[in-house]
Amino acid sequence: FIPSVAFFDDTRIAVGEEAELRGAGKPEHLARLAKLSLGRPVHDVPVRGEKFPPEVIQACLLHHLHRELDLRLGADRYRVVLTVPAFFGELRRKAMADSAEIANLPLLDLLNEPTAAALAFLEHTGYFSATGRALRPFRALVYNLSGYTFETTFLEITPGGVNTLAVDGNL
Repeated sequence: FIPSVAFFDDTRIAVGEEAELRGAGKPEHLARLAKLSLGRPVHDVPVRGEKFPPEVIQACLLHHLHRELDLRLGADRYRVVLTVPAFFGELRRKAMADSAEIANLPLLDLLNEPTAAALAFLEHTGYFSATGRALRPFRALVYNLSGYTFETTFLEITPGGVNTLAVDGNL
């Protein structure tokens, strides 16, 4: 788990726990939850008196993840799927993809967060075969009750794939 926070000072950018520690005494240097500002021209809260595009802040977080993946898996040996809130429309999804591009992160796809949670749960409980196919049809209504959003996704998972039948939510 890496907190979604970036710390900007005059010489470098820190993200995650390091950003939280460094920002404890300088909250005006912190950018939090830039993901929720994606699709807007600038992040909601100024950092050091400046307003940054949320894609740039999000790219700082993704760049950190990219470095960690390179260390653990080897450079260019993977592609990633990023999650976005279910209520993100095309503009906000494009902004997340732009953040991945800025971070030079090899993006395979974007997936709604409740869908990702359902797939992770089903994989963890042995619902998929060794080849990744569903063992039997399954329908699920997934609620995402994070601290900032409320979303629902209605999914149908079959041996042929995953279909999102309905999505709703808000911030």
